[in-house]
Amino acid sequence: MRAGAGGRGWLRALTVLGALMVAGISPASALATAVLNVADRNPLQRHGVMFNASGSQLTGVSADQLSYLFKFGDGITQSSFSPLALHAYAQPGHYVATVVVSGGGLAATSAPVTLAVREWLPPTVTIVSPRQDATVRLRSRAVSLRGAAVDPVGVRSVRLSLAFIGRASSARASAVSCYFFNGRRGLHRASCSAPEYFKAHVTGSRWSYKLSPGSQLPTGIYELRVQATDNAGNQTSAFRARLGNLIDFTLLR
Repeated sequence: MRAGAGGRGWLRALTVLGALMVAGISPASALATAVLNVADRNPLQRHGVMFNASGSQLTGVSADQLSYLFKFGDGITQSSFSPLALHAYAQPGHYVATVVVSGGGLAATSAPVTLAVREWLPPTVTIVSPRQDATVRLRSRAVSLRGAAVDPVGVRSVRLSLAFIGRASSARASAVSCYFFNGRRGLHRASCSAPEYFKAHVTGSRWSYKLSPGSQLPTGIYELRVQATDNAGNQTSAFRARLGNLIDFTLLR
């Protein structure tokens, strides 16, 4: 007795299933494929990253019947009926993400995707000496400018800006141009909105610079700000007295 067309179809299906079982391949896995694509595998911390599982397929299951469980590798998961997920990593480091796609009694897990999250925050940099509104004397001995700069990925460099405000703090309000210490001996005139910097010496988490008695700095009020750059290229951009990276002090000769 010859098998009809329907019978031959079932025979082929049984043959395929049998071959899969002999090869040690689960029939369900052959019918279910999970695919995870990541828009940026080297993102900045606290910046959203788009995860896309729209390439996933479960045989015989329509797209609107699929559910997705995103595992971002940082202890956070997200369950959704959308193949898209947006996630931001709070800390830099390496993370392994996967997605589990399920529906119609089938399920599949994607291949792992590794992300290297870069640090985004600039170093924490402060001025230890001189203190805000302090008076220092630059006569026979050098004046030490010093402070701290710390960052999880390490500090690459520290720069200082030392601006001469004038004989009184009220001179700042009307100033269009400022006089900046050039890091050698004297002052250089430039726009107040574009501070000029010179390098500080960095040892571990400490920075320092010594003002020599030979420096041609007149008596008056000075503004000192400190800027640090970490090994990821993040740089101090906000300067505030409350942040500890900007102070005024009086210099006497």
